[in-house]
Amino acid sequence: MSNKINEMAQYAESHDFADEMAAGQWETDVVEDPMISTSIRLPKSVMDQVRRAAELDKVKPTAWIRRLVESALTQQPAADAATSSSLEERVSGIEEVLIASIEKLSIAGPLLSDETLQNVAPQRLLEQLVQRTKNTMSEGDIHTVKHGDG
Repeated sequence: MSNKINEMAQYAESHDFADEMAAGQWETDVVEDPMISTSIRLPKSVMDQVRRAAELDKVKPTAWIRRLVESALTQQPAADAATSSSLEERVSGIEEVLIASIEKLSIAGPLLSDETLQNVAPQRLLEQLVQRTKNTMSEGDIHTVKHGDG
């Protein structure tokens, strides 16, 4: 086998393919969206599940995965619309909900009025509140807070 490969390699190195190339027909029609191949790494257990699902759908595992990806991408416009609002607007909305929820807790009042806490960057607000709450509460000092009409 090695000899055959070596012979082919020697022929390719010493042969001029210009005549064959000139006589050949070049493909001018190309598909608009050609298929490409890619490799993904999946745990064996996941790939086994993919194979079973593909078998049930009577398709190859690669076709099953492609369907899954294409399906997820057709749902992407809705996700894009959700992420199109600016990051600041989204963070601000989360902060408002978080602060409103925290203010309902009986222990939050004194913590939120603390001037140093009010000047904390928004991303550290929750972390600071949790830490201060842990510092001010002893282990058996859990409070029940009624929500709404409760």
